[in-house]
Amino acid sequence: MADLVLLKGSFRRHGLTEEECQTEAFFMFVAGSETTASALRIILLYLIATPTAYHRLKMEARNAIKHGRVSSPITAAEGRELQYLQVSLRFCVTF
Repeated sequence: MADLVLLKGSFRRHGLTEEECQTEAFFMFVAGSETTASALRIILLYLIATPTAYHRLKMEARNAIKHGRVSSPITAAEGRELQYLQVSLRFCVTF
């Protein structure tokens, strides 16, 4: 939330009206959503095209659930602890 306040302050200092600030924020939200969607598409395509990677990721998730290392739904902090998930994500976003 603090980042939004700083961003709006920056917009205002550069002469944008309240309405222009709202419009810019909307476009930034849409652009961020598209970036996220693109990253998810790449990750899913990689997993579909690479059965060994999909199997390994699935096994990591199942083991984490079995041993109580993740909750349902999994949190971001728990996901950061899943090593193969993190490697897969980093690999996919390099494309």
